[in-house]
Amino acid sequence: LFLSYTSEPHQALTAFNHARLDSKWGAKAIEQMIKIYLDPGHNGVFAKAAEAKGDDSMSHVGAAEKLIQQLSEMGGDPLKISVLQAYCLMATREKPSIERAVESLRRLLSGNDARAKDYVPAYVAIGNGYVLLNKLPKAKGYLKRLTRPNEATFQEFQDDYVEGWLLLVEIHIQNGKNDMAARLCQKCIQTDRSCNKAWERLGHIKEKETAYKDAAENYEWAWKYSKESSPAIGYKLAFNYLKADRLVDAIDVCNKVLEKYPGYPKIRKEVLNKARSGLRP
Repeated sequence: LFLSYTSEPHQALTAFNHARLDSKWGAKAIEQMIKIYLDPGHNGVFAKAAEAKGDDSMSHVGAAEKLIQQLSEMGGDPLKISVLQAYCLMATREKPSIERAVESLRRLLSGNDARAKDYVPAYVAIGNGYVLLNKLPKAKGYLKRLTRPNEATFQEFQDDYVEGWLLLVEIHIQNGKNDMAARLCQKCIQTDRSCNKAWERLGHIKEKETAYKDAAENYEWAWKYSKESSPAIGYKLAFNYLKADRLVDAIDVCNKVLEKYPGYPKIRKEVLNKARSGLRP
């Protein structure tokens, strides 16, 4: 679980696979494996509708579907399985499949099952589906229901609440409502101090405001909590160090990124070389 949250999906899959047949932890391990196959970077991949489809992503969907079948045969939670099946449909990036997923989730949430009506993961899933269909007002309508957590469900679904808030953050940013987005990011951080995505979005908001010093401070936390493993966050941190005239720090982060990802685009030309030039007398 630690590996999956620190951007080490391959190692996490290996560890979960060892636990997959355990009588106590098997079902939980399979559920985490499904989530990794559908969202390897643990970054809310379903919110990124512009991502291209490919053979690799479809093989991941196939692997997830097999694991869902195994989870069902083990007597897994029907609501959880329904949501995971909907995510598999969304992961195809095909509009008819996404619409089928959204409709199945809509029926689940509007049915007569009292537990289903309060099932937080389903609200997050349908929000993701509507984002993929570019129906942001509908996504927002479902996700806003999560902004005032139900005490009875908060402990059980804390991660799902945070995931829903982060998706709502993206919608607020797209709509130019940065203040609302920033408040939700703070809510995520109050719930989970190590939520690197919330720190990263706060950095993004400050960067757009050209408050580079503040942006760098937020990106520092995102970099720390991603275990310095995300080249994208490293680039943003180094760029804002450069803009804030923290040239040595910019160079240090660039070197760390390039050590792990030698071909990472732009960082050498746009940040590292400029920072080095700025240090020369």
